[in-house]
Amino acid sequence: MHWADEAAQRIVQRHEGPYTVASGITPSGTIHLGNFREVYTTHLVARVLRGLGHEVTHIHFWDDFDLRRGTNEILADTWSGMGDMHYFVNELERIGCVPDRYIYQSEMYRQGNYADYIDAAVSNEGSIRHHLNRYRSEPLPEEWSPLMEHGKLVWRVDWPMRWACYDIDFEPGGKDHSVESGSYETSVEICRRIFNQEPPEYLQYDFVQVNGSGKMSSSSGDVITITDALEVYRPEVLRWIFAKNRANREFNIDLNQDVADNLTRQFERSATGSEVQRRAYALAI
Repeated sequence: MHWADEAAQRIVQRHEGPYTVASGITPSGTIHLGNFREVYTTHLVARVLRGLGHEVTHIHFWDDFDLRRGTNEILADTWSGMGDMHYFVNELERIGCVPDRYIYQSEMYRQGNYADYIDAAVSNEGSIRHHLNRYRSEPLPEEWSPLMEHGKLVWRVDWPMRWACYDIDFEPGGKDHSVESGSYETSVEICRRIFNQEPPEYLQYDFVQVNGSGKMSSSSGDVITITDALEVYRPEVLRWIFAKNRANREFNIDLNQDVADNLTRQFERSATGSEVQRRAYALAI
C-alpha cells in the first residue's frame, strides 16, 4: 500500500469527515524543495481522502510571526519574508500543488484570533513548564512564560494550539521535529491537557538532499527551488519523485540532465509497473 493511502486510512479510522489537514513553513531564507516535501506530503494525503469521497480542506500555515534569526524583526514585516512567501505560492501553482487556504500567523496573532488559547497557555504556564522540563537536561526558570515578548507563543505551545484551534486531523513533520523529546512528542500532551483536543494523525518526512551533498538548508544557501527543478523535470515527474519515495525516507534531487532523463523514463515505465509503482504514478499525474 502506498504511504499516502496508509496515512489516509489511519485518519478515516479515527472519525468520519470532513477533514482538515495542514502543512506549515517558516519563511526565513529561500523556500526550497525540502520545504516543498512538507506541503506535498499533506497534498497527497488530502488527494487520497478526496478520492475516497471525503470533504477535505488543506490549510497551509505561514509562520511569519517568528523573529528573523539574531534580530527582533518579525518576518512578516520584512521585504524578504513576504517576497519568499509570494514566490513560493506561485511555484506551488506551477507544480500543481495548491493548498485550499493560506493562514498567515502574523495576521491571526495581531487580530486576536488566538486570545482564548493564549489565555489558556498563560494560566497553565506552570503545568506546561513542568511538562517541558521532563524533556530537558536543564529546567526552565520559574519566571518562564509560554508567551514571547512580541506576543507569540513559543513553538512547542504554538503548534498544539493551532491543532486545537483549527481541529487539525493530519499534519506531517520533519525529522528534526520527530526525534525523541522533539517538538511533536512534547506537543501531543500539551494539545490534550491544555487545549482539550486530540492531536492529529502524524507522519514524519525525511530530508531531501541536493546533488548528493547533504540536506538542503536555507541558512547555508545550498538549496534547490521548485523553479530550479522545473528547468530539467516536467511537473508530473517532479511530483512523482516525491510520491514514489516513502515520506520517512531521505532521497536526492539531482539537476544533471542525464539523471533527469533517466528518471523521466522510469516515471513513464512506472505506469505499468508494480501495484505500488502504478499508485505513485497515478497520484503524481
